[in-house]
Amino acid sequence: GPVILGVAIGYILGYVFRTQPIYDALLEDMIETQDRKKLFFTYKTKVCGGAYAEGHTIRNILWADNVQVASISRGGQIVLPVSDAKLMDGDELVIEVETDDENNSVRCIEEIVKPYSHFKKREHTEAPGSETFSEPILEAAADVTREFSKDKSIADENQDDATDV
Repeated sequence: GPVILGVAIGYILGYVFRTQPIYDALLEDMIETQDRKKLFFTYKTKVCGGAYAEGHTIRNILWADNVQVASISRGGQIVLPVSDAKLMDGDELVIEVETDDENNSVRCIEEIVKPYSHFKKREHTEAPGSETFSEPILEAAADVTREFSKDKSIADENQDDATDV
């Protein structure tokens, strides 16, 4: 039905405009992504005061799909890295990562556990063309995480109300 029609239209438009059909391009991209060698590594870092992660639970932070907090050390004590564990200033994290781009993964983690001012200072010292997130992007990410947290807490309350009945 509709799927076949959509695919057919995509191929016809690709032929008419002499472009590669989107489905072929997506398939090639998917194959290329799968062919990349995945690197598994453990990364140790510390949550800094003023960082986005400070005061948030592991669940309410938008970590990359390939990142998992393996352990938290707080004042020499081990804290289980369950989804409700709240991260605090000074927490030492051990993070397990699966990626094909180690530098990008480390940068993404550091943007969560270091304060924004840390990156703002680096912005002026890095080589031209280096990538850093701007303040509006970081604020937008924080807004999305806050909205997700609200939706999650409302869903949790509804779940609790449903079990009370």
